Amino acid sequence: MEECKRCLKQSIDGESTAVSMYSDFASKADEENLPKIANLFRSLAKAERVHIKNHKSALKQPDYEAVLDDYSVGSTIDNLKAAIEGETYEFKKMYPRFFKDIKKEQHTEYGKVAMLSMQWSSSVEANHAKLLKLALKLLQNGEDFDTSNIYVCKVCGNVEIDKPTKACSVCGHDVTFFELIQHGA
Repeated sequence: MEECKRCLKQSIDGESTAVSMYSDFASKADEENLPKIANLFRSLAKAERVHIKNHKSALKQPDYEAVLDDYSVGSTIDNLKAAIEGETYEFKKMYPRFFKDIKKEQHTEYGKVAMLSMQWSSSVEANHAKLLKLALKLLQNGEDFDTSNIYVCKVCGNVEIDKPTKACSVCGHDVTFFELIQHGA
């Protein structure tokens, strides 16, 4: 149980840093007159809050205070690159390492919940990286990224660009669990 707790706390710390960072990145995108990319960052921050909620629930410590990492805010292009790097690290390295670390505990009730929370987050982080890469590519080509229809699953944090018509591909919950993220929200 100790490995699960350690991994969940580190996950909460990382996801909390992402929320703060994405909120600041959204403000920078607004300053650069890129409201649609700002909306993407706000949507990702919303998704990361779902991860935090799930991890705290798995940890059974809803009042756990996250320790934030340092980060810097650059241009929106730099911020997109930093976000891609962070999301990629999480789904390629951080969560796979945590899965190994808690393998011995995954058959306990505590371990099962921790594993599920981290599996959902890992899957969603891969999708976040894909969306950020698309936004970066479009911005570098002088195009905009239409984020007027971004939906976030309130159960796992999955992000969909258009209104979902079927169950969440990550957690399997019905489309009614998706929330539309409005520009400037």
